[in-house]
Amino acid sequence: MRDPRRRSVYRRAGPFAAIAALAVGGAAGEGCGGGGGTGTGAGGSTTSSGTMTTSSGMTTSSSMTTSSGTGGGSNCVPTTFGGQLSQGANGGFTDAFDASPSAMGTTVFFTGVDMAGNPGVFKTNVCPAGAATPVYTGGAFEAPFGIAVSSDDMTLYVADLSAAEDPTDTTGAKDKGVLFTLSAAGGAAPTNLVGSVSPRGLTVVSEGGSDQIYFSGIDKANGMAGVFKIAAAGGSVTVIAEGAPFNDPGGVTVAANGDVYVLDTSASGSHLGDIIVVPKGGAAAEFVPNIQVGYPAGIALMKDDSALLASGLDPTAETDTLVQVTVSSKAVANNSMGIGTFGEAAGLHRAQKVDVFAWADTKATPSGMSGTGTVFVIK
Repeated sequence: MRDPRRRSVYRRAGPFAAIAALAVGGAAGEGCGGGGGTGTGAGGSTTSSGTMTTSSGMTTSSSMTTSSGTGGGSNCVPTTFGGQLSQGANGGFTDAFDASPSAMGTTVFFTGVDMAGNPGVFKTNVCPAGAATPVYTGGAFEAPFGIAVSSDDMTLYVADLSAAEDPTDTTGAKDKGVLFTLSAAGGAAPTNLVGSVSPRGLTVVSEGGSDQIYFSGIDKANGMAGVFKIAAAGGSVTVIAEGAPFNDPGGVTVAANGDVYVLDTSASGSHLGDIIVVPKGGAAAEFVPNIQVGYPAGIALMKDDSALLASGLDPTAETDTLVQVTVSSKAVANNSMGIGTFGEAAGLHRAQKVDVFAWADTKATPSGMSGTGTVFVIK
């Protein structure tokens, strides 16, 4: 995103806030992904070709059937993951920042901006398909870049990197980000869960029968970037790791063995994105460097922990690609899989119980990059 309106939030919240001015200003400008390009929306069902480029340099063709129209197409949960992408929501909002499915992948909750310019949280049913509806917009929300869903689908957790920790403060010292909790049913304003860290990406993990929230961000006490943890019920924040190699951490995902993976937008020596791993009980280390990503940067694991999926950008075309990393070998494949006409890759999450993923593009229409934002489902 190159909109000059971002600058005031950028100075307050750091480089990850590059898109926050869209939320504050109501979203009319360019998004945060790369490059130009054009595309036109179309009704009905279309099949888009794409390419997959592996780390060995081999390129193979790929295709993806996409369904257009407000509310998406047929998105019911498959028995096995097929990598099929379909539109989950388009219309009634702008600038989809992040998206997270319910536990069984039948509903997607996402953050964006309503048509009156108020940032907030929305939902859309994808099995069966339905139109997007607001859960809560306005109020304390300013730049709600991250969202995650509790294991029982009753509670939402929203990372807002610019919201005021103390809304009554007029000095500007308390507006550097809040991790909110919000009822999935809506009807009540969000409440503060964490104010000591300016949050970026987040995920919910069930541990010992209770939900834990893993989230990335900037520690307000020392200005250090890192990854943190708090019980969903509240309490003290635990620092999992902070400082180098973190620089601008985004999406977070956690393996069954406790290893934490964070997609940092600029931690690589080349200032590109970097997947960082924090082994359980170990120190943070670079896992896969030099990944070009958009804002917000999203990452998720397949349910069997065999592969990481990250929302990225093709380094040449600067259009959307799904970065697929085999965990055991660190082999990387960039798969455009029918999304090569989009250019504003944003958040990505997996449903807790099935291999259904929700992915947001802040500007995509069903077949282009000049729209107001689209939420997709990959299953």
